[in-house]
Amino acid sequence: IKATIKATIKATIKARPMQEWIDVGTFVEIKWQGDWWHAKVKKVKTERGGEKIDKIFVAYVGGTDDEMEWVSCIPSKVRAPREDAPPEVDKKVKKVGRGGRGANR
Repeated sequence: IKATIKATIKATIKARPMQEWIDVGTFVEIKWQGDWWHAKVKKVKTERGGEKIDKIFVAYVGGTDDEMEWVSCIPSKVRAPREDAPPEVDKKVKKVGRGGRGANR
């Protein structure tokens, strides 16, 4: 039952516009070189008027401070974590390796 409730909540979040579910402390997935990477939102920058999120500043799960970055908040680049997200993401624990994601930028 827990898995069903969790999947329903994630599906509901994915269906909502980003500005309704992204906030400081939220976990997201960021697309980089064709792969999706787990990250935690540290800061949110809105467009003028303050309604639509323009960019988010993220810390990658398992990453270093040097890899934190601003990311444009567009659906092709940012999404809610999928059902296959490691348990650490749901528990907000940073211990998932990323295989050197930032090394080739």
